[in-house]
Amino acid sequence: MSNSFAWEKEYKRTWENSTSINKKEKLLYQKHEFNDKKKGVIRHVHIIIDCSYSIDKTDYLPSFRTNYSKSLEKFIPKFYEENPISALSFSLVNEVVLKYTTEPNFSIKDFLSTKGEGNFSLLNALNSSFEILKNKDFCKEIIVITSSLMIRDPDSYSEIIDLIKKIGVKIFIISMCGELMIYKEITKLSGGRLYVPLDLDHFDYILDCLTLPNENNFSTTNMIQLGFPSVIEEVRVCSCHNEMNQEGYECPVCKTYICNLPVGCPICETQLVSAINISKSFHHLFPLSEFILDSNGKCFTCGNRSYSKCPKCDLFYCEECDNFVHENLQFCYGC
Repeated sequence: MSNSFAWEKEYKRTWENSTSINKKEKLLYQKHEFNDKKKGVIRHVHIIIDCSYSIDKTDYLPSFRTNYSKSLEKFIPKFYEENPISALSFSLVNEVVLKYTTEPNFSIKDFLSTKGEGNFSLLNALNSSFEILKNKDFCKEIIVITSSLMIRDPDSYSEIIDLIKKIGVKIFIISMCGELMIYKEITKLSGGRLYVPLDLDHFDYILDCLTLPNENNFSTTNMIQLGFPSVIEEVRVCSCHNEMNQEGYECPVCKTYICNLPVGCPICETQLVSAINISKSFHHLFPLSEFILDSNGKCFTCGNRSYSKCPKCDLFYCEECDNFVHENLQFCYGC
């Protein structure tokens, strides 16, 4: 038994300890539940970040701001990898909207550099988001990341409730400091969910889950016009960035020159994609089912003792290869 008192012990930077959960628990964190229900693979996800005084609180060391930056740096490329024909936008909000961006390539660290002050207004944040999303034919989702336990709103939520039903938007709220009744009611009404992270690993896991398309519970669906542009190998000025490029693409509808895919045409607003973008989204509609637990064989890929087998082709997999197949490949080797 140590002779020193608790307050006399050496200072430890416990928040930098990356071994808070072991390897097996990480695999459980990463494993997503199988779901073959109808999903919306063409999404517009708008993320609202609370930039009130609470963003600089140190409940999650060193601060919420620092941890948001680190987690969202991982989230953004993961989102575009899983949703190549979807759109992502951000707004920074306290009592008003401070910043807004739809750029796919931007620095989240610079975006979050605004000083945190004032209180958080969920009502104003949602109203501004509805203006951004209301004319879109995509599946509409809002993710609110907040560390406030107090909100200051200028009006009641009665009109917002009607708008949620009219626009058909799902709202997900990640409340870093605890549950509020208004957060719970808004998410329940919209068909979304309220999350309260247990720690930073859990926060990363929640963001990881939100990269995947959600169930589309709305009875009506819209036809969305997609354009497959042809490659143009000549020096032109692109209409999306006003920069000279040696190679680009031409919109099949209005012949506008753009430099990369996927993108919404800045002139006719046709969603321009490639066949690869479509194929990458395909596995969300027909996901790989869970394998059956079976330890009576050898893993097909690495030769270790099996953990499971495919119910269709009876191919054996160890636990790590099972995870790799479900989380990365999205298809079985044998099938």
